[in-house]
Amino acid sequence: MAKLEDEWDQLGQSLHVAVELLSDFGLSGGALTADSVLIPVAYYVHHRKLTHAYRESPNTREDRDALRSWVLRSLIVRGVWGSGLDTLLRDLREAIRTAGSESFPLAGFEKAMALRGKSLAVTDELIEDVLNLEYGKPRTFPVLAALFPHVDTRNVHHVDHVFPVAQLQRKRLAALQTPDGTPLLSDADIAELAARRDRLPNLELLQGLENIGKSDQAPDVWLAQAYPSDAMRGAFLERNSLPSPLPHSATEFAEFYDARRDLLATLIRTRLQTQVAQPSPGPSGPPGSHLDQEVLEGDFED
Repeated sequence: MAKLEDEWDQLGQSLHVAVELLSDFGLSGGALTADSVLIPVAYYVHHRKLTHAYRESPNTREDRDALRSWVLRSLIVRGVWGSGLDTLLRDLREAIRTAGSESFPLAGFEKAMALRGKSLAVTDELIEDVLNLEYGKPRTFPVLAALFPHVDTRNVHHVDHVFPVAQLQRKRLAALQTPDGTPLLSDADIAELAARRDRLPNLELLQGLENIGKSDQAPDVWLAQAYPSDAMRGAFLERNSLPSPLPHSATEFAEFYDARRDLLATLIRTRLQTQVAQPSPGPSGPPGSHLDQEVLEGDFED
């Protein structure tokens, strides 16, 4: 308690900076799926005695990007913040002490996590898992934020359906007909389109006002209105890994979905890759409270 009292001001400052950093990464409220990620971030801030200037300075941008990448990827991979937190946090603390005095020790973090059986390596299973994430699920925002680092998550962004939900409702799809009145889509086609509607290949991040203005317009119509020139439209499609042309009607959605899925699969391999070769995992140790005595005592030893 005496240690806490003696360093309370600095601890409070470190915690506050860490919380604001996570908020800068778009992680607040329901978007922060594991509170425990705050602990190593706060310890890194505390170890380097970083202030709020760290969040804004151009000189620390590369370091912030490395920290942001690790935070988001740790929230994407299942099981990282589950059992065995005591030993994981201890190892991450040691990585900061060993190589975190000048910059964020990304390679040390990834190695320590792999040794504890919590690798961030991109596997085929992870890619399939990510591609099947759905709208409204806790991990969906971190995935989109990690895949599209150009998005300034300090501003309000919404997870948006590229092709509008309203045009993929089952009743609306069932009403589509050929000129002679024959149903355009079979029941199986309708079920498949409805199932794909909320999955990651049909999702993107848009700023709040931009998303509101988009409403239920067809994607190609909205793009032409929002970005008048060919160059602007091309840049938007490239930034967001969207195929060209964007679909106009529900009958074009399946082809768009498959093309976007392929683009995202490639992007996942590129953007979520680890920085170091992954070692074989060692013993993870017994699970326990992430605020055990060893972690608390270690926080003040340096």
